[in-house]
Amino acid sequence: AEYMGFQNLPRDMDQEPAEQQLSSHDIRFGKRLASNDKDVRNKALRTLSKFLQLHGDSLSALDCLKLWRGLWYCMWMCDKAPVQQNLASRLANLIHLLPSSTAVTFVDAFYQTCSREWRKIDHLRLDKFLQLI
Repeated sequence: AEYMGFQNLPRDMDQEPAEQQLSSHDIRFGKRLASNDKDVRNKALRTLSKFLQLHGDSLSALDCLKLWRGLWYCMWMCDKAPVQQNLASRLANLIHLLPSSTAVTFVDAFYQTCSREWRKIDHLRLDKFLQLI
């Protein structure tokens, strides 16, 4: 299913997300979430919210990992404490848009992403990610 630049792809969970084959749709959506333009990030997050409301029950574990990679870098690019707090809250509330069967997979993907990306956080970005957790 494709919706506003996100497409479900092959479900090979043996590979790290960076090694998995990504479509141009996934790459464009990820770039929007990780954009250095706040308005582009906000629009991508609104699009994701709509997508999760409509298609959240069809997300695989791999889809959730891909989404959390984009969301991680959405947080990475976010500046200024009030904006970071708001974004952390918005990301945390995404879980409420999902059915319980998918919500567990979504949270698991979040923790897998934290585990994979945590060592890359510099001391200047640590506080914003602690807010997210």
